[in-house]
Amino acid sequence: MNHFPALPASSIAAPWLAWLRPSLMLTEMWLSAGFVIYQRMPLLLQNQPHSAKDQREITRMVQEKVEAAGESAQAIGMQSMLAGMRFWTDMWQQSLRQGASAFTPGNTRHFSYHLSPGQWLKSLQSGARIATHGLRPIHARATANARRLAKPR
Repeated sequence: MNHFPALPASSIAAPWLAWLRPSLMLTEMWLSAGFVIYQRMPLLLQNQPHSAKDQREITRMVQEKVEAAGESAQAIGMQSMLAGMRFWTDMWQQSLRQGASAFTPGNTRHFSYHLSPGQWLKSLQSGARIATHGLRPIHARATANARRLAKPR
């Protein structure tokens, strides 16, 4: 569930505001995690055998963390690959604009790639996109656990 609003892509502040979403996700995740730890600590510190229900809860707790970490790594990898593809596409387009003469043998003029201000801003957005997609599975599990454990039993 994504309850953070979409940011306008045309705004000059959009690349900087793009980091607001992962920041809010981290804040909500940390608050939820603190509550979940508070709720689960008595279960983990019991000095007696755990019931079948408690065993299921402990197993679920560990399994969710492993699944969320795997999904997060996959999302970070995918978004990093897409960001790299966008970067190389930009570089290729810039080389085409410089002309084929830059690649002729014996030419003393070499291809150089310089990031324009717009490309710097796009790279900031890419970093925020990678962070947001990487946090999404962990955030979803942490907030869902907090909501589930907050329900009266």
